Amino acid sequence: MGGGSAVNGMALSAVDTDDVERFGWDDVARHEDAVRRRWGSATVEAGPLTAALLELDGGAGAVGPPTIEPGPDGWRPVSLALAAGRRRSSYDAFVAVDTERAGRISARSGAVVARVEPGPRPSVVLGSGEIVVASFVLVAGGAVGSPDLLVDSGVIDPALVAAPLDHPSAVVVVELAPGARVEGRPGAPSSHLFLADDHQRLVLDHTCAEADAGPDADGRRFGAVIVSSRSTDPQPLAAACAQVIGRLGSCDAVVGAAVDPDASPVRHSCATLRTVVDRHGGLPGIEGVAVIDGSALVGLPTVNPMFTIAVAARRSAMHHLRR
Repeated sequence: MGGGSAVNGMALSAVDTDDVERFGWDDVARHEDAVRRRWGSATVEAGPLTAALLELDGGAGAVGPPTIEPGPDGWRPVSLALAAGRRRSSYDAFVAVDTERAGRISARSGAVVARVEPGPRPSVVLGSGEIVVASFVLVAGGAVGSPDLLVDSGVIDPALVAAPLDHPSAVVVVELAPGARVEGRPGAPSSHLFLADDHQRLVLDHTCAEADAGPDADGRRFGAVIVSSRSTDPQPLAAACAQVIGRLGSCDAVVGAAVDPDASPVRHSCATLRTVVDRHGGLPGIEGVAVIDGSALVGLPTVNPMFTIAVAARRSAMHHLRR
């Protein structure tokens, strides 16, 4: 396991129905339900910047119960992969549970994998030289790690690794009026998401990190609206950012807002093995090994991909393990 399931905004967006059809997933509902139960989610209270944007757009300001159900376009609370005040990764949700409660998985952290060797009895060779023989190997190293491992192992030709698909993004940095600066919280996770046909806007009530948590920290002065395309097309970004800035111009909570010319905050790299794998992450002609992470998606999801990747991983893993 690798990848970046905990190194992001923690946003658990439900699998989009258009993606289900596009990816050819006719059996996804039960996997969504299972992942939802295992992962869990939470919502956080909307801060002043979010509340101002909700009011300007006529959205509902109240945060309902945690949910990752799809809803209509417009504002909705963001479900976060958060439990007991900390980020909840895919390891927490899936591997750790079975390791601690049922002893069904023997987990190792920091075990570097040097290569995988496919076959009727596939094996994993660790950096230490130890060889772990398996019945089947599920590779989940992320959109970069999995292709690198398979190439280094001689399993696939490097020419078959595709460029990653990603959501182009921009960030509107918002300077907050003194009365709108969030105090008493070491960090403000995104709390609300505006979903439009061609883009989404994720609101951060301030940009202060835990290390800068003092009331005078510069991060308390600033919030942000992360605008990202729902496809690989960057065209919607300029109009969407201009709309955000225009709305904030009449907001008492805001001193000023501008697009950061250098920032591209979203990293949703996916589908680097889209020309290699089958619809369940299998490698045609290769026995005993399958890929179950974001690299094995056949396209870029139209929403934040973390939950979609987890659902796809469970779907593929169950397919191979049942065989």
